Amino acid sequence: MENMLFLDSSTTNKNSKQNSSKDNNLMIINEYLYSMQTEINLSDSYKFTNTKLLTILSKFHKGKLFTKMEREDIIGYLNSLRKPDDALHGWIGTYNLYRILLIRFFKWLYNPKLEPQQRLRPEVVQNIPKLKRKEVSIYKPTDLWTLEDDLLFLKWCPWTKRR
Repeated sequence: MENMLFLDSSTTNKNSKQNSSKDNNLMIINEYLYSMQTEINLSDSYKFTNTKLLTILSKFHKGKLFTKMEREDIIGYLNSLRKPDDALHGWIGTYNLYRILLIRFFKWLYNPKLEPQQRLRPEVVQNIPKLKRKEVSIYKPTDLWTLEDDLLFLKWCPWTKRR
């Protein structure tokens, strides 16, 4: 277990009951990351993203144990990511990424001894919808190069094969 990420529990409040549930959640996150490290080769950014997501989820629900969370808790957190004034709907990508990560985490939490392909989706993450972006592309016509931009690039391009 020396490869575990050992998260710091020193940021917990003075309430001992809340401390124990936060410490328990930290231990679960550590076990999850350790388990994932043995199942797949985790990158540092993937570890960071999962750690950040699960820590924020725990704080969002004031240290409620992951094992006590219900579907409404997960949906409530995901809905907190919504930004109605975001014209490009960039929050939808974050929502969908966190949805996938949470589904994977809760599948592991409820079935840690099973192989990843055999883990069933628990009720806590059943039927959480994937959202679709409203726009076809996030790029505007002004983001693309014009013919003049192409010609200028090719004029100064050092590789003759690209001309």
